[in-house]
Formats: sequence, C-alpha cells, structure tokens
Amino acid sequence: MIEKLQNIGEQKCVEEEFKLLQSIALEIAEAENFHDALSVVLRNLCEFTGWVYGEVWLPSPDKKYLECHMAWHTDSRELEEFREQGKKFTLPMGIGLPGHVWSSKKPVWVPDPIIYRDISCASVARDPSLKTAMGIPVIANDKVLAIIIFFVREQREEDERLVNLISSIVVQLGATIRRKQMEESLLESEQRIRSILDNTPTIVYVKDLQGRYTFVNNQFEELLHRKRDEIQGKTDHDLFPGQMAEIFQANDKKVIEAKTSMSFDEILLQNGDLHTYISMKFPLFDSTGTLNAICGISTDITERKRIEDERTRQREQLLHVQRLESLSKFAGNIAHDFNNILTAIIGYTELLQNKVKEDDSLNVYVQRILGTTERAAKLTQNLLMFSRRQNSNPKPVNLNMIIKCAEQIFLRLVSENIKLETSLTRKDCIIMADSGQIEQVLINLVMNAQDAMPHGGALTISTDSGEIDNEFVKTHGYGKTGKYAIIMVSDTGIGMDEETKKKIFEPFSTTRETGKGTGLGLAIVYGIVKQHQGYIHIDSKPGEGTICKIYLPLVEPEVEEKKPEVRDTVNK
Repeated sequence: MIEKLQNIGEQKCVEEEFKLLQSIALEIAEAENFHDALSVVLRNLCEFTGWVYGEVWLPSPDKKYLECHMAWHTDSRELEEFREQGKKFTLPMGIGLPGHVWSSKKPVWVPDPIIYRDISCASVARDPSLKTAMGIPVIANDKVLAIIIFFVREQREEDERLVNLISSIVVQLGATIRRKQMEESLLESEQRIRSILDNTPTIVYVKDLQGRYTFVNNQFEELLHRKRDEIQGKTDHDLFPGQMAEIFQANDKKVIEAKTSMSFDEILLQNGDLHTYISMKFPLFDSTGTLNAICGISTDITERKRIEDERTRQREQLLHVQRLESLSKFAGNIAHDFNNILTAIIGYTELLQNKVKEDDSLNVYVQRILGTTERAAKLTQNLLMFSRRQNSNPKPVNLNMIIKCAEQIFLRLVSENIKLETSLTRKDCIIMADSGQIEQVLINLVMNAQDAMPHGGALTISTDSGEIDNEFVKTHGYGKTGKYAIIMVSDTGIGMDEETKKKIFEPFSTTRETGKGTGLGLAIVYGIVKQHQGYIHIDSKPGEGTICKIYLPLVEPEVEEKKPEVRDTVNK
C-alpha cells in the first residue's frame, strides 16, 4: 500500500513537472526578447521548487567577466538587500559559483554557500540565512549564454531529479534564447538595412515578375508623394504616365530576359519637372536559383547632366572661337599677300593704260582688268576687315547717334514688306569705336535679316547698356567682366539650325544661292566686333527668327574742358 501511494505521488509529481515544462515552454515562446524569456524561467522555477531567491548572470560583451543581469525573490527585506549587494559584483571565469558554472559548463550544487568561500555574495548570505545554492548554465551551440543561480534557506542535499528537471528546462531555454537572439539580430540587421536604404539619396525599389512593387524606400515615397503601403502592390501603369510606364517595364523585361544587371537612362516626372535618372536594375534569385524579382537603384543625374552639357557647350564654343581665330589669321595672311599682288597688277595695268590709246581695241581688255582688280581689292579689304588688319580710327562716339544717322540707309536696304523699327535706350552709350565700321556692322546685319525674310516680316534694332558678370562668362564660355553697350538686331525670319550657327561667322560661309553673296558679311561683322574688343552672340531656331546681340565696352564720356577766359587788365 505504501509503495502504491509512493507510485501515485511520483506520478503526480511527474504530471506537475510536465505541466511546468509545458507552461514554461509556452511562456518562453511568447516572450518578446531574451530578457523576458530569462525572467519567465527564473520566476517559474523559483515558485515551483520553493527556492526563495534566484538570479541570472550574463557574460560581459568582451566575455571577460560575469555581471548580475536580474534577480527574483520572495517578499523579504533581507533578500532585497542581498539583491542590491549582488549588483556590485563582477566575477571572472572560475571565481564564485557563477564563475565555476561558467568555466565547467555544468550544474553546480553548493550545500552551504557560507562554507563555499568563493561563492558570490558569500559575505552577505549569512544575514538572510541562505543555506543551499545551485547554479545551472544556459547553453546553446556550446556557448554559455547565461548562468542561473538559486538559493534556499534550509539545508538540502543534492537533488538529482531537481537538477535534471531544471537542466531540461534550461536546455529548452537555451535553444529558445538562441533563436530569439538570432531573431533580434536579424531584426536589428533588417532595421539597419532599412535605415541605410531610407537615408540613401538614391531611389531603391523591388518589383516581382508581374511588375508589382514589393518594396520602396523613403526617396520613392517622396518622389510620388505617397506612403509605401499605397505604392506596394501597384505597377508602373498605376503610378506613372503611360509612356513612362511602358519604358520602365520594357527595361525591366530586358533585365529579366538577360538575367543580368543593366543600366538605363530613365526620365521621371518630379514636382512637375522632368528629371533624368540613371537606373541600375538587376535580377534577384531565391535559394533555389530561381529568378523571382528585380531590384532597381535610380540616381538623379539631372544636375550632373546639366553641368556636363554646359561644359560640352562651353568646350564647343571655345573650339569655335579658336577656329575662327585661326581662320582670321589665315585669311589675314592671304589677304595681305594677295593685296601686294593686286597692287602690282593694278600698277602695271595703269602703265599699260597710259600706253594704249582710247580708240585702241586693246583698251577694252585693259578696262576689264582694272574692273576685275577693283572687285578683288574690295574682297581683299573685306578679308582684312575680318582678320582685324583693316586700319581703324576709334574715338569716343555715341552708339545711338550712329544708328540714328544710318537709319535712312537701313530703310533703303529693306524691302517694303519688312517693317523696320528702332528702339534706342535713353542711357548714354559711349563706346570707343570707328563709326564707319560700326555702321558697316549694322548694314551687314540688316542685309542678312532682309535675306532671312523673303516674304516680309519685322526687323528691330535696339540698344541698351548692361554688364557682363562672372555668371555670363560661365554660361557663355567667353567674355570679360565689365559694363557694355548692347546692340540687338532681331528679325522674324526663317532662322537657322545649330549646324548653320556653328559656321555663320566663317568666311565664305553663306546660305544664299551660288553666285549671290560672297559669304563675308557676318565674317566682317565678327572681325569688326572683335577689333573693338567686343562680343557677338546669335540666338536662332528654325522658323523662330534670329536675335543678334553685340556687346561693346562702354567708356566714360569725355567732357570738353572749358578754358578760362583771359581778360586784359591793362588800362587803355
């Protein structure tokens, strides 16, 4: 009968232990983190076994010593003081009960914590009358994650059954803690990656093979002014204009078919403006090597592209100026040598003319030679003007007065179906110039505008004063800072394309039919403007007319000094 009662008691004890295991396992699984899981085990084991005090020791981050991480005890002032004392200790491996458990990786039973001299808190264990202590390691992957220490007030012999029970619970705890540590580490890693992706200045996104967005970062949200939960699950056609969406999807398809990373220039609408992005897209594969998504990283290169385009434009302008300078020098050398030859031809022809009588039949040929050499001389003078070797007589002149005096000439040059207007600034535009050459510049520009408006139109000549600053020099690629008079000649003619504009100042470059015009008109304009230390800028597009701006340096107006009147003071 006694044996039967013992068996019943043992069976009941096993059932209670099983319930304890189930209860702790459930609470451990529901615990949010490592700390909560340890707290669950510590509290439940103390309450189930009747041990009055328990504490958890954890290795320091550098694994050099142990620290008391938490404690649980029954309601007792002495135990609370014991707990406070425990917080002051740090134990190296092998020292104190926690240190012994750490070094041995095995449970340690201490029948008398006072006698066991190197146990932690031994000096204060006497006050709360703690008689027995037990330490259990929490192990996962052969690493001690924590040490749990229990105390009780009565003397107890080592209970192998209790040690095995607690050890089995702690084994489960070790596995759970390890899993939770991995989950926390994974969550921390995901949060770190999320933080990196959200703080990068580029747009990052992931799409599935159906083109639906499964991930977007903060920059993508800002681009569309939508929250990510409003974007996820949507396709490009749901978020972007049709033509843009088709281009994005076509690029995605190329990456999916090639199964390799590719780079694309893509245009996005951002805050009402078109921005250029360089998009690096690459395939994503699962653990089996199956392609299941595509990731994109898009960087806004609008400003960089603008700067590159500006640098290219400035480089082209510089090369264009250098080319014109070379042509100018070349044309000047030819004109100078040719002028010497013409001088000799004209001289010998005039000598011949003196020898030939007027009624001589040879006189006709002499006159033709002289007429031809005269035209050649004019052509030479034009080339010299382009090359800036023509003699000039600069002096301070009022630009507005030059235009007013030449206005009647302009009216005779243009046809009746062209409306000519002049708009002169009230400001004094005093420049150091040769009036005749400036007049020649205006005549050539008016004639050029006349040719550009075969069916009529409007021609405007205006003046103003302004300043060339560093921004102007940076934008146009030429110029010297200072104050300038500005001549603007604009027409509503046929305009010109970029290729024509590049050659417009070159000698013998013309848009007229063969035999009409020498192609030196604008070349002469360029030469005269450069000779006057000025700059010329042409703005024109096909069908939108042409605007020609000439910048000539302003000078201070010379004020004629009135000489003092001399009076005769001698008495007459």
